[in-house]
Amino acid sequence: MALPRAERIVTGASGNFAPIVWYAPNLPTIAAVPFFPAKPSEVASRLTSISISNKVFLLDYLGDLTDPMRVTDTLIHEMGFSEVKVHDFSGVGFIREYQKK
Repeated sequence: MALPRAERIVTGASGNFAPIVWYAPNLPTIAAVPFFPAKPSEVASRLTSISISNKVFLLDYLGDLTDPMRVTDTLIHEMGFSEVKVHDFSGVGFIREYQKK
């Protein structure tokens, strides 16, 4: 599966999300939370590359543990994105889809 160049996947983790590495290693993925719990300045530095994106998918898996204050969601909104859809996959959790305003 390939995403258009202007789309990014964001995970609330410190490293690559194992299922993506295994099933789709070429997807442009950003591990947004280097240390737990998420801190705004650290997450912001990881998210700089989404500014050129039109669409962002945020994997919400374990987000309550890694980002309980929803820092990543807030920063994505502040960067000019609106949540347009929430995908619910059994066993994976929610994937939030954001579109550039």
